[in-house]
Amino acid sequence: MKKTLLIAGALAFAGSLSAQIFSEDFEGGTMPTGWAVTTLATDGGWNVGAAATLGSNSYPFTGNTTQFAGTNDDACNCDKSNDFLTSPAIDLTGQSGSVFLSFKQYFFALSYSGAQEVGTIEVSSDGGASYSILSQMIPVNEWETAAYDLSAYAGQTIMIGFRYNDGAGWTYGMGVDDISVYAPADKDVTLNSIDLPNFTKLGASGGVAVKGSVTNNAGVAITSMDVEYTIDGGTAVVDNMTGLNIAPLTSYDFTHATAWVAALVGDYAIEIKVTAVNGAADADITNNVLSQNVIVYENSYPRTVLYETFTSSTCGPCVAGNINFEGIVANIPSSEFASIKYQMSWPGAGDPYNTADGNTVRGYYAINSVPRLEADGGWDGNSGSFTMGVHTDALQVPAFVSIYAEYNVDIAAQKVTTCATITAMEDMGDATLHIAIKEFETFQNVGSNGETEFLNVLKKMVPDANGQTVTITKGMSQQICEEYTFKGSFRLPNDASDLINDATEHSVEGFDDLGVVVWLQNNATKEVYNATNGIDTPLSTKNLEANVATVSVFPNPAVNNTTISIVSVDATIASVRIMDIVGKAVINMANVNLSNGNNNVDLNTATLDAGVYLIEVTINGEVSTSQLVIQK
Repeated sequence: MKKTLLIAGALAFAGSLSAQIFSEDFEGGTMPTGWAVTTLATDGGWNVGAAATLGSNSYPFTGNTTQFAGTNDDACNCDKSNDFLTSPAIDLTGQSGSVFLSFKQYFFALSYSGAQEVGTIEVSSDGGASYSILSQMIPVNEWETAAYDLSAYAGQTIMIGFRYNDGAGWTYGMGVDDISVYAPADKDVTLNSIDLPNFTKLGASGGVAVKGSVTNNAGVAITSMDVEYTIDGGTAVVDNMTGLNIAPLTSYDFTHATAWVAALVGDYAIEIKVTAVNGAADADITNNVLSQNVIVYENSYPRTVLYETFTSSTCGPCVAGNINFEGIVANIPSSEFASIKYQMSWPGAGDPYNTADGNTVRGYYAINSVPRLEADGGWDGNSGSFTMGVHTDALQVPAFVSIYAEYNVDIAAQKVTTCATITAMEDMGDATLHIAIKEFETFQNVGSNGETEFLNVLKKMVPDANGQTVTITKGMSQQICEEYTFKGSFRLPNDASDLINDATEHSVEGFDDLGVVVWLQNNATKEVYNATNGIDTPLSTKNLEANVATVSVFPNPAVNNTTISIVSVDATIASVRIMDIVGKAVINMANVNLSNGNNNVDLNTATLDAGVYLIEVTINGEVSTSQLVIQK
């Protein structure tokens, strides 16, 4: 009956585009005249202010820099089972057509300790004597604009209400801002988003599908529209889309009839524009154009996506966030992702396994709320909103540098040795190499949120959280090894402020349960170039010296065949082993006879899956390691 739309970003409803009937932005700093609050809470229920005054650690109202109306159960922990904010009378008696309501909202619809929060938008047409529910609040992860159809109330005087119910528990809250009631234009479409890859491989089958999403902000259905795109400002490619039926306040995902096929490697600017609606000009063309750059590349390495989770055993929402994240990655191959979790010092007493290194990383990303998840230093959000789509998008970003890492744990000495081999196919300048030692599963840092086991918990970054600088050059193959010894004995800190003294103690529950994650990152942009999970393997073998033999691999990347070139100083015997990213041998060649001088070992790689492999050539107990990339 009533259409509802949630739009990421603000909508423009003023001027010739629409007729404004009522608006409120709360910029006066106090509850506006005519607005009323009904509450059972001890903090006044709904209040007007900024995020700094209305927010809290677990409910910070992040993302709104203006004044707004909000109710915060996390801060109050009081009875907010009926926090009701109502508007003054809004005169719609002169309206006979469409009438819409829009506002910015901040509402998570989360539960905690069995209590479920609920938000509703309600309308009264009898002067506030009674209210009918227009809709339940749609949960969001940040401030977003929602729009609703009020056309059923045209010709009446109404009041609008926003009701928050904490479910008789200690939950979170709700915020609203920039409330507008208006009569929409007859032709008004917004190009909300465009769906293009940031990267595409040259010669990809079918080219690049040009996609996007529009929203009908008008009071009538959209039956046709013209969509065009240009490449670097060139000739427009037009698609006359007909036979549509986009109802008011609904969105529509379109795909242009003509895909774009790139002829050359390069960086291209693609602009998409809606040029006509229902056979005529749009009432507001300022929101009809979006553009994006697409990089066309020729070759790349497979990517391992780095997930860095900021969490705490005293954080209520972290439970749902961890469950959501772990449930999704459980269905992802281990070669596609690496996970590290930083236990934070808040809320309350914080997590006992909070570390100085974790606090440094928190500062690097400017983290001010938990749970929080970073995907390759780019996607930044609540781990409860992580989806398989986020992973798919991150995985499709080509990597022009690869990392292979092995580590070994000397349990008796409490020492972890890590060796990472970096290979690059492009010049990328300086990057930061990070090595993180984690414990796969911990149990003793139980706090107040109900979690009893914790996965991939950071124990130490080596040499420290600032990492070390590596200059990435095309064709490089560089190995970096680091050792770290955990000192003293295990101690369980009292709380997050009681940090472990790395010089005398540690918080490792089991040295047989340690892992290593290695990644390369642009320190300025925070973009992670690539990551890897270290493989637990002995590291005692001596590296192959040049006075024994030199090894090279070509072509690399390979498809069906590659050759290992071994220049040996003496006639001898070698063994060749090819391993996949998790350390499983896929090719084993023992007793390879080498002559003095040049030797070629030909490999058939046609049956190998696309990915990164490690080549080990062993001669007289010394080993040469190289990376091999297989592309299909």
